[in-house]
Amino acid sequence: MEQNSQHLTNYFAIGDLVAEVSIALEKARITQQELIDGYFSKWQPTKKKDDLYLAAHDFERYDVFARIVEDYMFEITKKVTELEGKLKAYESFSKNEMGD
Repeated sequence: MEQNSQHLTNYFAIGDLVAEVSIALEKARITQQELIDGYFSKWQPTKKKDDLYLAAHDFERYDVFARIVEDYMFEITKKVTELEGKLKAYESFSKNEMGD
């Protein structure tokens, strides 16, 4: 009974981490798309010179978006590392359980 409880606890912990990673990835994707559509498209060589002034003007605003994406990517990396640790612990637990 205790083993089943441990399995469920590990399962839900891993499931929670996967959900957190998925949410952070979606946030990063949306923010990255805003950077591409709202900022970098202004730098295309075929655009008018006035557009370059707008891009320069928007630099600080989109710098914030870039830093947000960087933060999401850090969060994702941290969660993936935690997930890998939990998977290794689960594998170890499963091997020990099989050996008993």
